[in-house]
Amino acid sequence: LALRISSMLDFLPLYDADCLENGNIEFDTYNQPDWKHNLYNHYLALVYRYTDEAGQSHDCGTIIKTRSQSGSKEAEAISRRLLNFSPRLKKLEGKPCKVFVRTLGTGKAARLTQD
Repeated sequence: LALRISSMLDFLPLYDADCLENGNIEFDTYNQPDWKHNLYNHYLALVYRYTDEAGQSHDCGTIIKTRSQSGSKEAEAISRRLLNFSPRLKKLEGKPCKVFVRTLGTGKAARLTQD
């Protein structure tokens, strides 16, 4: 438990999503208090592309807030730890996938919303 808690101190989960075959998105929201948002300064989108048993390509992903920048070793480590945190991403644990990490906003950027 202590390891799980300490491993989440460098990012704040906000959303995670599955891209469905019909083109829709199914997602979960993790509401966080303002004081936690103020601890971090980069919004990152992480998209995981994987192939299922039938050979079909699928995408799922998450939005986090962190102090790490996209392309950093820290962001890469976070992308692996997120598989343990998110029920939507847990299905990828141990499966090969390609991970795309992009910065959505940084510094005093406006707070991200579902809109």
